[in-house]
Amino acid sequence: ISKLYKLVRDKSLSERKNIKGLSKDRADIFVGVSSAVYKLFEHCKLKDLIVSGSGIREGIIYDCILNTNKPVKDVLDFSIHNIASRYELDMEHSKHIYKLTSSLYSQIIGKEKSDVDIQKILKTASILHDTGINIRFYNHTQHSFYMILNAGINGLTHKELLMSAYIAALHRNKKFKINWVRYKKLLKKEDVEIIRRLGVLLRIAESFDICFNRRIKDVKCISSSNEVKIQIIADTNPEAEINHALSASEQFKKIFRKNLSIV
Repeated sequence: ISKLYKLVRDKSLSERKNIKGLSKDRADIFVGVSSAVYKLFEHCKLKDLIVSGSGIREGIIYDCILNTNKPVKDVLDFSIHNIASRYELDMEHSKHIYKLTSSLYSQIIGKEKSDVDIQKILKTASILHDTGINIRFYNHTQHSFYMILNAGINGLTHKELLMSAYIAALHRNKKFKINWVRYKKLLKKEDVEIIRRLGVLLRIAESFDICFNRRIKDVKCISSSNEVKIQIIADTNPEAEINHALSASEQFKKIFRKNLSIV
Protein backbone atom coordinates (compact mmCIF):
# COMPACT_ATOMS: atom_id res chain seq x y z
CA ILE A 1 0.00 0.00 0.00
CA SER A 2 2.81 2.37 0.96
CA LYS A 3 4.77 1.65 -2.22
CA LEU A 4 1.71 2.10 -4.43
CA TYR A 5 0.77 5.38 -2.77
CA LYS A 6 4.27 6.81 -3.04
CA LEU A 7 4.45 5.64 -6.66
CA VAL A 8 1.37 7.56 -7.80
CA ARG A 9 1.25 10.64 -5.55
CA ASP A 10 3.98 12.64 -7.33
CA LYS A 11 3.07 11.67 -10.90
CA SER A 12 0.93 13.66 -13.31
CA LEU A 13 -2.28 12.23 -14.76
CA SER A 14 -0.58 11.38 -18.06
CA GLU A 15 2.25 9.63 -16.18
CA ARG A 16 -0.21 7.64 -14.07
CA LYS A 17 -2.00 6.45 -17.22
CA ASN A 18 1.24 4.77 -18.28
CA ILE A 19 1.66 2.79 -15.04
CA LYS A 20 1.37 -0.89 -15.87
CA GLY A 21 -1.64 -2.50 -14.18
CA LEU A 22 -3.41 0.78 -13.37
CA SER A 23 -6.61 1.28 -15.36
CA LYS A 24 -6.57 4.48 -17.41
CA ASP A 25 -10.19 5.04 -16.32
CA ARG A 26 -9.09 5.07 -12.66
CA ALA A 27 -5.86 7.03 -13.05
CA ASP A 28 -7.55 10.32 -12.14
CA ILE A 29 -9.08 9.13 -8.84
CA PHE A 30 -6.43 6.63 -7.76
CA VAL A 31 -4.31 9.11 -5.79
CA GLY A 32 -7.21 10.08 -3.54
CA VAL A 33 -8.28 6.50 -2.96
CA SER A 34 -4.76 5.20 -2.30
CA SER A 35 -4.02 8.08 0.09
CA ALA A 36 -7.18 7.31 2.08
CA VAL A 37 -6.25 3.63 2.39
CA TYR A 38 -2.64 4.53 3.20
CA LYS A 39 -3.70 6.91 6.00
CA LEU A 40 -6.18 4.34 7.35
CA PHE A 41 -3.39 1.75 7.58
CA GLU A 42 -1.10 4.27 9.22
CA HIS A 43 -3.69 5.49 11.75
CA CYS A 44 -5.01 2.03 12.74
CA LYS A 45 -1.59 0.32 12.49
CA LEU A 46 -2.96 -2.35 10.16
CA LYS A 47 -0.82 -5.06 8.57
CA ASP A 48 -3.08 -6.73 6.01
CA LEU A 49 -5.66 -5.79 3.39
CA ILE A 50 -8.01 -8.45 1.98
CA VAL A 51 -9.77 -7.46 -1.25
CA SER A 52 -12.87 -9.39 -2.31
CA GLY A 53 -12.95 -10.76 -5.85
CA SER A 54 -16.71 -10.21 -5.88
CA GLY A 55 -18.69 -6.99 -5.88
CA ILE A 56 -22.19 -5.54 -5.71
CA ARG A 57 -23.37 -7.46 -8.79
CA GLU A 58 -22.51 -10.80 -7.22
CA GLY A 59 -24.23 -9.72 -4.02
CA ILE A 60 -27.44 -8.91 -5.90
CA ILE A 61 -27.36 -12.30 -7.65
CA TYR A 62 -26.90 -14.17 -4.35
CA ASP A 63 -29.68 -12.10 -2.78
CA CYS A 64 -32.08 -13.04 -5.61
CA ILE A 65 -31.16 -16.73 -5.61
CA LEU A 66 -31.10 -17.30 -1.85
CA ASN A 67 -34.01 -14.92 -1.16
CA THR A 68 -32.60 -14.01 2.25
CA ASN A 69 -30.73 -11.12 3.81
CA LYS A 70 -28.67 -13.46 5.98
CA PRO A 71 -25.06 -14.08 4.91
CA VAL A 72 -23.86 -17.59 4.06
CA LYS A 73 -22.37 -19.04 7.27
CA ASP A 74 -19.64 -21.11 5.58
CA VAL A 75 -18.59 -19.51 2.28
CA LEU A 76 -16.16 -22.30 1.35
CA ASP A 77 -18.63 -25.10 2.09
CA PHE A 78 -21.33 -23.34 0.07
CA SER A 79 -18.92 -22.85 -2.84
CA ILE A 80 -17.63 -26.44 -2.82
CA HIS A 81 -21.13 -27.94 -2.74
CA ASN A 82 -22.24 -25.61 -5.54
CA ILE A 83 -19.37 -26.82 -7.75
CA ALA A 84 -19.92 -30.47 -6.79
CA SER A 85 -23.59 -30.12 -7.72
CA ARG A 86 -22.74 -28.44 -11.03
CA TYR A 87 -20.46 -31.31 -12.04
CA GLU A 88 -22.77 -33.99 -10.58
CA LEU A 89 -20.14 -35.49 -8.29
CA ASP A 90 -21.02 -38.42 -6.04
CA MET A 91 -21.24 -36.46 -2.79
CA GLU A 92 -21.52 -39.51 -0.54
CA HIS A 93 -18.24 -40.80 -1.97
CA SER A 94 -16.60 -37.35 -1.85
CA LYS A 95 -17.60 -36.68 1.76
CA HIS A 96 -16.42 -40.15 2.77
CA ILE A 97 -13.04 -39.50 1.15
CA TYR A 98 -12.83 -36.24 3.08
CA LYS A 99 -13.64 -38.06 6.32
CA LEU A 100 -10.98 -40.74 5.72
CA THR A 101 -8.32 -38.23 4.60
CA SER A 102 -8.96 -36.06 7.67
CA SER A 103 -8.74 -39.12 9.91
CA LEU A 104 -5.42 -40.17 8.36
CA TYR A 105 -4.07 -36.63 8.63
CA SER A 106 -5.01 -36.14 12.30
CA GLN A 107 -3.58 -39.52 13.31
CA ILE A 108 -0.42 -39.63 11.20
CA ILE A 109 0.59 -35.97 11.08
CA GLY A 110 -1.52 -34.12 13.63
CA LYS A 111 -1.27 -30.35 13.75
CA GLU A 112 1.60 -28.65 11.95
CA LYS A 113 2.68 -25.02 11.77
CA SER A 114 1.61 -23.30 8.56
CA ASP A 115 0.27 -19.97 7.34
CA VAL A 116 -2.56 -21.78 5.54
CA ASP A 117 -5.73 -23.48 6.82
CA ILE A 118 -4.98 -27.20 6.39
CA GLN A 119 -8.58 -28.28 7.04
CA LYS A 120 -9.89 -25.96 4.33
CA ILE A 121 -7.33 -27.34 1.89
CA LEU A 122 -8.13 -30.94 2.86
CA LYS A 123 -11.84 -30.36 2.40
CA THR A 124 -11.48 -28.72 -1.00
CA ALA A 125 -9.06 -31.30 -2.41
CA SER A 126 -10.95 -34.31 -0.99
CA ILE A 127 -14.44 -33.36 -2.11
CA LEU A 128 -13.44 -32.03 -5.55
CA HIS A 129 -10.69 -34.55 -6.40
CA ASP A 130 -12.78 -36.18 -9.16
CA THR A 131 -14.01 -33.03 -10.96
CA GLY A 132 -11.66 -33.75 -13.87
CA ILE A 133 -13.71 -36.81 -14.83
CA ASN A 134 -16.14 -34.37 -16.46
CA ILE A 135 -13.49 -33.72 -19.11
CA ARG A 136 -12.00 -37.21 -19.46
CA PHE A 137 -11.65 -40.16 -17.10
CA TYR A 138 -8.11 -41.01 -18.18
CA ASN A 139 -5.66 -38.49 -16.75
CA HIS A 140 -8.57 -36.88 -14.92
CA THR A 141 -6.24 -35.80 -12.11
CA GLN A 142 -4.59 -33.15 -14.28
CA HIS A 143 -8.02 -31.94 -15.36
CA SER A 144 -9.07 -31.76 -11.69
CA PHE A 145 -6.06 -29.51 -11.07
CA TYR A 146 -7.12 -27.08 -13.78
CA MET A 147 -10.80 -27.14 -12.84
CA ILE A 148 -10.22 -26.50 -9.14
CA LEU A 149 -7.96 -23.57 -9.97
CA ASN A 150 -10.53 -22.04 -12.31
CA ALA A 151 -13.89 -23.03 -10.80
CA GLY A 152 -14.25 -19.80 -8.83
CA ILE A 153 -14.03 -21.28 -5.31
CA ASN A 154 -14.69 -18.74 -2.57
CA GLY A 155 -13.29 -18.82 0.95
CA LEU A 156 -9.65 -19.69 0.14
CA THR A 157 -6.51 -17.63 -0.26
CA HIS A 158 -4.61 -17.92 -3.56
CA LYS A 159 -2.09 -20.22 -1.92
CA GLU A 160 -4.74 -22.45 -0.33
CA LEU A 161 -6.52 -22.76 -3.69
CA LEU A 162 -3.29 -23.69 -5.47
CA MET A 163 -2.34 -26.23 -2.80
CA SER A 164 -5.83 -27.79 -2.95
CA ALA A 165 -5.55 -28.19 -6.72
CA TYR A 166 -2.12 -29.85 -6.46
CA ILE A 167 -3.24 -32.26 -3.72
CA ALA A 168 -6.28 -33.30 -5.78
CA ALA A 169 -4.03 -33.86 -8.80
CA LEU A 170 -1.77 -36.16 -6.77
CA HIS A 171 -4.56 -38.49 -5.62
CA ARG A 172 -3.74 -40.92 -8.44
CA ASN A 173 -0.93 -39.30 -10.37
CA LYS A 174 2.10 -39.45 -8.09
CA LYS A 175 4.30 -38.01 -10.86
CA PHE A 176 2.21 -34.86 -11.34
CA LYS A 177 4.81 -32.11 -11.43
CA ILE A 178 4.62 -29.27 -8.93
CA ASN A 179 5.62 -26.21 -10.96
CA TRP A 180 7.93 -24.61 -8.43
CA VAL A 181 9.28 -21.97 -10.85
CA ARG A 182 5.87 -20.74 -11.99
CA TYR A 183 4.45 -20.41 -8.47
CA LYS A 184 7.60 -19.52 -6.52
CA LYS A 185 6.02 -16.27 -5.30
CA LEU A 186 3.26 -18.27 -3.62
CA LEU A 187 4.75 -21.60 -2.59
CA LYS A 188 7.57 -22.10 -0.12
CA LYS A 189 9.51 -25.32 0.36
CA GLU A 190 7.40 -26.27 3.38
CA ASP A 191 4.22 -25.72 1.35
CA VAL A 192 5.41 -28.22 -1.25
CA GLU A 193 6.09 -30.75 1.52
CA ILE A 194 2.54 -30.28 2.84
CA ILE A 195 1.18 -30.83 -0.68
CA ARG A 196 3.12 -34.08 -1.04
CA ARG A 197 2.09 -35.39 2.38
CA LEU A 198 -1.58 -34.60 1.92
CA GLY A 199 -1.46 -35.86 -1.65
CA VAL A 200 -0.38 -39.37 -0.63
CA LEU A 201 -2.91 -39.44 2.23
CA LEU A 202 -5.68 -38.50 -0.21
CA ARG A 203 -4.45 -41.23 -2.54
CA ILE A 204 -4.70 -43.83 0.24
CA ALA A 205 -8.13 -42.55 1.37
CA GLU A 206 -9.45 -42.67 -2.21
CA SER A 207 -8.21 -46.26 -2.52
CA PHE A 208 -10.21 -47.14 0.59
CA ASP A 209 -13.40 -46.33 -1.33
CA ILE A 210 -12.29 -47.40 -4.78
CA CYS A 211 -15.51 -49.43 -5.17
CA PHE A 212 -17.73 -46.49 -4.13
CA ASN A 213 -19.50 -48.61 -1.50
CA ARG A 214 -18.05 -47.06 1.69
CA ARG A 215 -17.24 -50.51 2.98
CA ILE A 216 -14.34 -49.10 5.01
CA LYS A 217 -15.99 -47.03 7.72
CA ASP A 218 -12.91 -45.52 9.33
CA VAL A 219 -9.24 -46.16 10.10
CA LYS A 220 -7.04 -46.39 13.18
CA CYS A 221 -3.36 -45.53 12.76
CA ILE A 222 -0.52 -46.78 14.95
CA SER A 223 2.85 -45.10 14.39
CA SER A 224 6.29 -46.26 15.48
CA SER A 225 9.76 -45.04 14.66
CA ASN A 226 9.92 -46.93 11.36
CA GLU A 227 6.33 -47.89 10.49
CA VAL A 228 2.78 -46.62 10.22
CA LYS A 229 0.17 -49.35 10.59
CA ILE A 230 -3.33 -48.56 9.37
CA GLN A 231 -6.03 -50.73 10.90
CA ILE A 232 -9.18 -50.90 8.81
CA ILE A 233 -12.61 -50.57 10.45
CA ALA A 234 -15.03 -52.41 8.15
CA ASP A 235 -17.95 -54.85 8.27
CA THR A 236 -16.46 -57.18 5.63
CA ASN A 237 -12.97 -57.91 4.35
CA PRO A 238 -12.05 -55.05 1.98
CA GLU A 239 -9.28 -56.92 0.15
CA ALA A 240 -9.57 -54.94 -3.09
CA GLU A 241 -9.37 -51.61 -1.26
CA ILE A 242 -6.35 -52.66 0.81
CA ASN A 243 -4.43 -53.93 -2.21
CA HIS A 244 -5.13 -50.70 -4.08
CA ALA A 245 -4.03 -48.57 -1.12
CA LEU A 246 -0.80 -50.54 -0.73
CA SER A 247 0.25 -49.38 -4.20
CA ALA A 248 1.04 -46.07 -2.48
CA SER A 249 3.40 -47.68 0.06
CA GLU A 250 6.56 -46.79 -1.88
CA GLN A 251 5.49 -43.15 -2.23
CA PHE A 252 4.44 -43.09 1.44
CA LYS A 253 7.86 -44.33 2.56
CA LYS A 254 9.64 -41.77 0.41
CA ILE A 255 7.63 -38.90 1.90
CA PHE A 256 7.25 -39.98 5.55
CA ARG A 257 10.40 -42.14 5.76
CA LYS A 258 8.36 -44.92 7.31
CA ASN A 259 7.03 -48.26 6.06
CA LEU A 260 3.30 -48.54 5.49
CA SER A 261 1.25 -51.58 6.46
CA ILE A 262 -2.53 -51.99 6.24
CA VAL A 263 -4.45 -54.69 8.10
